[in-house]
Amino acid sequence: MSAKPFRLGTSTLAPGERKTVDLPVSALSNHTPLTLPVHVVHGEKAGPVLFLSAVVHGDEILGAEIVRRVIRHRALHGLSGTLLAVPVVNAFGLLSHSRYMPDRRDLNRSFPGSDHGSLASIVADLFMREVVLTGTGHRLRDHPWRIAGKTGTAELSGKPSHSWFVGFAPYGTAVKRIAFAIIVENAGYGGASAAPAAGEIVTAAAAAGLIK
Repeated sequence: MSAKPFRLGTSTLAPGERKTVDLPVSALSNHTPLTLPVHVVHGEKAGPVLFLSAVVHGDEILGAEIVRRVIRHRALHGLSGTLLAVPVVNAFGLLSHSRYMPDRRDLNRSFPGSDHGSLASIVADLFMREVVLTGTGHRLRDHPWRIAGKTGTAELSGKPSHSWFVGFAPYGTAVKRIAFAIIVENAGYGGASAAPAAGEIVTAAAAAGLIK
């Protein structure tokens, strides 16, 4: 099956296209814009969406080279699906040779983040919304409530895989939250069946006043 166009930020990629999409983050003290570069490889054939990331801690840089090698690998020429690769998530820390963000917060401890919190929270929120939720959980991206979670696929020999999704909602500032774990037997990829089921559960929870 041929792939459909893929959207990330303000960019739209055609099937078979590769592009680096710069997601605006903030600015340095001299007003130089700082972005979160995402390398997108969109295959010609439909398939799941996978993201790779590295350097969440600015002083742990080996992962950046691994991501670089992956996005240059010849196997991607026949890719079915989409790869999102972020070699450096914490550019601030990388530039200052520090584990932390400039606000002295650990980015890895700031997820899922907030669009109006500290700098670490803002970067975490941007990464969650534009990269993580664009991955296998992309079917929840346009849900009216912000949902954080992890999709998964349990492969079976000779049978369709089980689909699962574990998460909570809403992420960010909230008064009341719910957490859930969903398994849909023999339903294929986690993002295909379990993620939409999570959206239905959150919608029902909101109607019942269980989340605010």
